[in-house]
Amino acid sequence: MWVRAWRKFLRNKLAVLSGIFVVLLILTAFVGPFLLPYTYDGVDYAAVYQGPSLKHWFGTDELGRDILSRLVYSLRTAMTVAFGAESITLVAGVAVGALAGYMGGRVDNLLMRFTDIMFAFPSFLFNVMLIAVMGRGMLTIFIAIGLTSWVGLARLVRAEVLKIKSREFVEAGHAMGASHWDIVTRYILPNVLGPIIVTMSFGVPGAMMTESALSLIGMGVAPPAPSFGALITAGQRFVLSYPHMLLWPALIFAFTLLAFTWMGDGLRDAFDPRDQ
Repeated sequence: MWVRAWRKFLRNKLAVLSGIFVVLLILTAFVGPFLLPYTYDGVDYAAVYQGPSLKHWFGTDELGRDILSRLVYSLRTAMTVAFGAESITLVAGVAVGALAGYMGGRVDNLLMRFTDIMFAFPSFLFNVMLIAVMGRGMLTIFIAIGLTSWVGLARLVRAEVLKIKSREFVEAGHAMGASHWDIVTRYILPNVLGPIIVTMSFGVPGAMMTESALSLIGMGVAPPAPSFGALITAGQRFVLSYPHMLLWPALIFAFTLLAFTWMGDGLRDAFDPRDQ
């Protein structure tokens, strides 16, 4: 299955290019800050509102801060929040979905009713409430996003586990005396990895969007740390006079979201069982 999926993914040129771009974005986010000549909060009042130049490739903002440096740090913020939130989503979603699907009965009913309640509650409002209670900060933000994003993954994992647990190889594992833990971790979950990977690839841009939306309403990462939402909000005020302040953050953020989405589309097609 993995070999077929990899070959199908390689045939999707857009997905491959998006995957390469995603890798470059990740390297830029976590290695780029150490290579930049300017810090994200370095103020230079002699260079305010400058357009793109050899000294400042993407120009400067109203305080003379280098926009390229702030974009790289914003990318790191977005990646950190997204991967942190998706880690919580992965643990919670897989645990709840696998336990509900494997145990069935009252356990399944109880966990799925709790999942339905979480699904019905507005996730963005829940994020705002958690941040208001716990305080602003990167750790708080990805915890809040992760705690509201696991529901879809839990439902997916439960559905897959219900299909797989009645297969012959699972019955053989029971006959050989394998424990419940071994059945789930060695027989069932490895066969659910494909849908999990696809779901996570779409969850990353979703978490980035949520983080940016929180920044737009002033609930995101606390200043002076930059984020895409804060940069876009600040750039809107100067869009007519200094359009580069809005153009670069909007373009980089849009291309980042599109790259993850197109890569996720390729992964979804690659793991589609109807085309195996």
